[in-house]
Amino acid sequence: MKKQLTINTVDFIETEDLTHFLSLCFKNDPTSKIFFLRGFESRHRLCAFDATYDEKRIGLTTAWKNPFHPHTTYVSTAIDPRFRHYDVEGKLLKRVESYATVEHPLQTSFWEANDYLKSFHRSVGFKEIRKTYEPTLEVQSFQYFVTQTDQIMTFKQISTDQLLRRNVVQLVQSTYEQTHQANPPATFDVNKWDHIVCNTNTLLEGSFLLTQGDEVFAFAMLHKTEKSKTLELGWRGSQTLEGISSVLLLTEQQIGYAKKHGFRYLEAEVDTTDPYFTSVLEAYPFSSEPAWVTYQKR
Repeated sequence: MKKQLTINTVDFIETEDLTHFLSLCFKNDPTSKIFFLRGFESRHRLCAFDATYDEKRIGLTTAWKNPFHPHTTYVSTAIDPRFRHYDVEGKLLKRVESYATVEHPLQTSFWEANDYLKSFHRSVGFKEIRKTYEPTLEVQSFQYFVTQTDQIMTFKQISTDQLLRRNVVQLVQSTYEQTHQANPPATFDVNKWDHIVCNTNTLLEGSFLLTQGDEVFAFAMLHKTEKSKTLELGWRGSQTLEGISSVLLLTEQQIGYAKKHGFRYLEAEVDTTDPYFTSVLEAYPFSSEPAWVTYQKR
């Protein structure tokens, strides 16, 4: 009997079977595995399909929505590397695109070094929209300069000042929207954005803003992490690109804060679509890390 490649709808896979298959596909790549599981296990999952050859699973794909970025359908695919040249990805993608609730643009991410995935996605109409780096800065041996001025305040200092707090939240919102135009966030009111900005993960005394009166010119957020002696640099920005020097000034305050409080490392997640964070990456001796690339098909 001739062996056949079939594509089937998937609703559930036993955890042990799923873990084994993803380990086969992604090997020593936990980031890609996490990205796939984020979609497959999401309550916002739209669909999932598997590809079988001679009744053996050789591929899985899933599509899902993200309520914070609702205008895009996220897609992730896992293929047994022994079957990469059977056009399994193409057949799975066609099933996803034909699914009733799936809308374009489609978006996926993978490591830039994966030439196979880059070639496949380009061949079916995807285009790269950004690269993301997750470097680390060791602060204890780093020389920093803290500027003393009344214009620099912490988020904690303005937490009860409704006008300043509202102004910084609005600047955070507008900066995020400007740096995510290819995949814009949902429309939220200022109260929702206030909750996002000032949540329990934000280190208010280590997050800074540059002000003059009630006007906020720049901001730089800092977050707690689960790692020992490590903090994470959060969103940052200014009213205009001419204010990048102010963003660097506030970042310098955060380096000083981390060092003063005994932290050794500052982590960051830097998108190449974000000129503020890119400037920070260029200004300080962060570790060199591989790029996680994001592709979109409209």
